[in-house]
Amino acid sequence: MEPSSAATPLVGLPLTEGGLPAKDLIDLYYLRFHSAHPILVPQRLLPGTVGQYPAYLETVMQYIGSIFLLRTSSQPYRTAAESVMLVREEQRDGHTVQAMLLFAIVLHASNEQEYATHVIRVAVDIALRLGMNRKGFACANSKGDAVLEESWRRTWFELYVVNALMAAAHQAETFELYDVDAEVGLPCEEAVYTAGQGIPKPHTVAQFHNRALSSDDIKFSSFSYRIDAVRILGSLMYNMPRMPPDESSMVEELDATLVGWSLHLPASKREAIDREGNVDEMLFQANMIVNTSLIMLHRPRSDLVFANVADKTECTPPRSFANPISSYHIHSAKAIRAASGLSSLVTLPTSLLNHTPFFSCAIALGAIVHLSAYVTGCNENEARCSMQRIRLAVGALKTSKEVWPIAGTLFKQIKELARDAFVTSHAGGLRPVHPPSQSGINLSEADDAWLNEFVGGFA
Repeated sequence: MEPSSAATPLVGLPLTEGGLPAKDLIDLYYLRFHSAHPILVPQRLLPGTVGQYPAYLETVMQYIGSIFLLRTSSQPYRTAAESVMLVREEQRDGHTVQAMLLFAIVLHASNEQEYATHVIRVAVDIALRLGMNRKGFACANSKGDAVLEESWRRTWFELYVVNALMAAAHQAETFELYDVDAEVGLPCEEAVYTAGQGIPKPHTVAQFHNRALSSDDIKFSSFSYRIDAVRILGSLMYNMPRMPPDESSMVEELDATLVGWSLHLPASKREAIDREGNVDEMLFQANMIVNTSLIMLHRPRSDLVFANVADKTECTPPRSFANPISSYHIHSAKAIRAASGLSSLVTLPTSLLNHTPFFSCAIALGAIVHLSAYVTGCNENEARCSMQRIRLAVGALKTSKEVWPIAGTLFKQIKELARDAFVTSHAGGLRPVHPPSQSGINLSEADDAWLNEFVGGFA
């Protein structure tokens, strides 16, 4: 029997080994996942809204919550979450888009790439058919509730963000929503949305794009800067395969746009962490996207691509070559700086498991850059710095693989690539990098010990 979109209480779902009720799984969803993809109403307002949520959306929330129960199988909840794909055509609505969007994120993180791509494309088709990109949709479907209206705006832009991130991870040349006109107002700040009171009239995309020359002192949300980062990523993805014979102007424009994104950040947005140590997940992801885009632009034009190391992983692009518009060294420096920016995000004082699962792909891409820098490094200090950042990436993937299978795949692949890079560097006559206590000592027997410590120290 096909599921109905009508809201009904959840029945028949198994409890966890500890008898965990459905509500606790919803709590886990909000505690560990919601801040990374904040489209549903804030948890404190959920009791008044849950009756408006269809059962299949609740099952997707429960499934995501169950993933963070490391000692309990999430498979029963996964099976229940599949019901979103069975909703009849005439009953598919905005909630269907929300459920499919969240489901697709988790499918990607579970290494089910083809299925994830299918689900996100279905969600995109439904959203466009419903007109979720139009200004009137949010108001018409919120019954006068400002929080619900904001939730719909967030849903559209989250679909845009995730559509792009999945396409980039799969090395696509563009994504379905890249050039779709959207009239939707920009999301507000996370603190305002979480409070559920005083939701302001949304600013427009046009206002955001004109902010540098505007005399108005408009404060845009972190979510808005994340959306803009994705816009730049989309332009990069679209233009890179279509570069003209004299591509210097296009490369310079893309580089200027990416660098300018950071330069135009207001003082309050220059760090992804506030004075109390709270990480702004929207700014975190925006910086992740910008640094990833910089690597995609500069790495093919750098001398890093000439490093004799394998560099293909589950969600990083294969080695490619492009014409440099300046020296190879300058492009390498820009790519390494961006990879170091990704490393800095890893070190922020928050649990890696609270970040978007897309961060694993960014970590892997940064590690590829550092592996190449290690092999091509000019001196031992540079090589040691690269090695430590590779270790950081491997450690981050080790932590993330506790929850996300894609991180486990990348963990194995990066570890093997690191082993190859070390052996290649040593066999080619480059200096092996020893721990500080061994630095400068010619210990051939220590090479294997240090190699094992590096790649074998992460089980």
